[in-house]
Amino acid sequence: MSQFDVHSNPSRLGRDDRPFLLVVQTRFLDHLKTRICAPLFVEHAFHPEPHLNPRLRVTGRNFYLSPTELVTLPVRLLGKPVTNIEDQRDRIIAALDLVFLGI
Repeated sequence: MSQFDVHSNPSRLGRDDRPFLLVVQTRFLDHLKTRICAPLFVEHAFHPEPHLNPRLRVTGRNFYLSPTELVTLPVRLLGKPVTNIEDQRDRIIAALDLVFLGI
């Protein structure tokens, strides 16, 4: 499992608005049995704030990252990744920096 892997949301509750979860946890913590994830919202279900909620392209569709709604899930619930969006790393890290560092 890699940082920036995208997984289908294993929770039925909220899956319509948040179909995917993005692993934001570094690979340096792969020995842990959990992963820190941020939900990816469908466009029509979210009102993004500039810089905080970057629009990300996943499986040919646009979604918004919500780094203020981080969740920790057991690896066993995540299953296989749908894709990896490492190529969009800069916008993801900028949003996380805003949340945790205010920059």
